[in-house]
Amino acid sequence: MVDPAIGMKSLQEALRQGVPLSMRRCESNPQFQLHIDQPDGKPRLTYFHLEGAKVTAIAMCVPVDPYDGVQCFGIAYAVHPELRGQGRAKLAVRTAIEELRLGFGKAGLSEFFVEAIVSKQNAASQRVAEQLLGKPVEIDEALSGEPAFKYVLKVTA
Repeated sequence: MVDPAIGMKSLQEALRQGVPLSMRRCESNPQFQLHIDQPDGKPRLTYFHLEGAKVTAIAMCVPVDPYDGVQCFGIAYAVHPELRGQGRAKLAVRTAIEELRLGFGKAGLSEFFVEAIVSKQNAASQRVAEQLLGKPVEIDEALSGEPAFKYVLKVTA
């Protein structure tokens, strides 16, 4: 399973070091920024919230295998440990989904899916995913073989 906390720490470190990153404010929520990069040749859309110089919440989206023949994006999210339990993960996920909907709607993609794979050990992320993406399906996560839940939401433009 992807650990989005690692991505959040990497982004925080890049910002701290002054690494030049292409960023823009999100249309649906100007409190969030978007950074797009292509690790491993695949596009990754990283939506994040800053308070001062601190990355407080992050949602990362990458294309994954289609769902029912329709484009699907995997989403992973994290919140700075000192700020958990304040609704920041939900806000990050909502912002990411709305930005995908707006952007891909303008590009002519009328529908897509968003999926989250959440460890059975991560109750907080399960609550966020169930509230925003729907009911879970139990799976064994492909990379780790660990038991997990898969949540899938159909989004229309």
